[in-house]
Amino acid sequence: MGHEVPEWAIGIVLGIILVPLVNVRDISIFASCHIIADVIVIGASFFIIIYSITNLANDGIGPQVVMFKSFLSVMRVIGIGIGSYELNAVLIPIYRQAKSKRNFITIQNSALGTVIVLYIAIGLFCYLAYGNDSKGPITITLNQSRWYIKVLEIVYMVALILTVMLQLFPAIEIILRYTSNKMKQGVGRTAVESLIRSLIIIICIVLAVVFGENFDTVLSIVGNIFCVPLSCILPAILHYRLVATTTLDKARDIILLCFGAFCMVFIIVLICIDSVSYTHLT
Repeated sequence: MGHEVPEWAIGIVLGIILVPLVNVRDISIFASCHIIADVIVIGASFFIIIYSITNLANDGIGPQVVMFKSFLSVMRVIGIGIGSYELNAVLIPIYRQAKSKRNFITIQNSALGTVIVLYIAIGLFCYLAYGNDSKGPITITLNQSRWYIKVLEIVYMVALILTVMLQLFPAIEIILRYTSNKMKQGVGRTAVESLIRSLIIIICIVLAVVFGENFDTVLSIVGNIFCVPLSCILPAILHYRLVATTTLDKARDIILLCFGAFCMVFIIVLICIDSVSYTHLT
C-alpha cells in the first residue's frame, strides 16, 4: 500500500505552481488553457455519468438511497446552490473583457444550460449508483483500484489548475481597484499587486487544507452570507431606493429583503446545528 501525501505538502506544491501563474497580468494568455480545461471537464463529466450508469446497471441502486437524507442536509445543499450567485460578480469583469459583447448573453446562457444539465446528471446517477457511500469530490467515490480512475483524477486536477486564473480574475480586479490602482505607476505599485495576487492564492490554499473534508459546510455558509445579499437583499434595496415609486413596488422590495435576510440566518443556523450534530456522532 502506498503512503498518503499530507495535505499541507499538496498545498505547498500547488502554491509553487499557482503563485507564478496568478501573477501573469494579461489574462488573454490563458484563453486557450481555459478552452482546453473546459473540454477536459466536459469529457470527464460524461465519463463519470456513463461509468455511474454502468455500475447502476450492473450492481443496482446503491446503499441507503433516499429522497431526502434529512431536512438539514437539504438546507446545506441549498446553501451551496445559493453560492452560485457569485456568478453575478464574475460576469461583469468577463463581459468588459469580451470582444463580442453582442453574443455574450447567448454564450452565457449556453454555458449555464450545459452546467445545469451536467450537475443534475452527475448528482442523480452518482447518488443512485453509490448511495450513502457518495463522497465529495465524486472522483473519491469511484473505484480507486482502476488505473483510468487515477488518470481521471489527474486530468481533473490539471483542468482545475488551468482555470484558476480566470476564476480569480474578478476578485483580483475588484481588490486591486480599491488598493493598488490608487497608487502611482511604478515598482511599488507592481510589488503591491504581486503581493495581493499571491496572498489570494495562499489564503485559498490554506482554507482548503484547514477545512478539508468540511469544505462543503464552509462553502454553504459562505454562499449564504455573501450570495444571498447578491441575489435578494441588495437588489431589493437598490430597487427600493432608485426605482420603486408606488406603494406596491416598495412592499415587494421589503418582502424580498426580509425573505432574503430570514433565509440567510435560518439556513446558516441549521447548517451549524447539522455540523455540530455530525461531529458528535463521529
